[in-house]
Amino acid sequence: MLWFACGVFLTITSFGVIIGSGPNTWWINGPVSAGVMGIAFFVSSFLCDLVWMRWVALAWWLGEIAMFVLRDRPAGLLLGSALMLVLLAVPGFVLMRDRRECA
Repeated sequence: MLWFACGVFLTITSFGVIIGSGPNTWWINGPVSAGVMGIAFFVSSFLCDLVWMRWVALAWWLGEIAMFVLRDRPAGLLLGSALMLVLLAVPGFVLMRDRRECA
């Protein structure tokens, strides 16, 4: 339910920013998404008792700061896509490999 709630929050926030702000809204969605992913990984690390997920959360939060610094630049989009690819795919592969049950 944690990940579902994060997805609902990100969807509502994205639509709100797009409807309320105007054409150049990509820079807010990336950093906010990274922050929410950090929260989700951090809480999941305690729920699943996996300490390494806290480091993934920290990487998300550092990426959030970097994306705010790189806002309105193409490098910010590149960083955001790299974060999504690496910080979602690698933990997913590790979790699939270990096949450990989360409670």
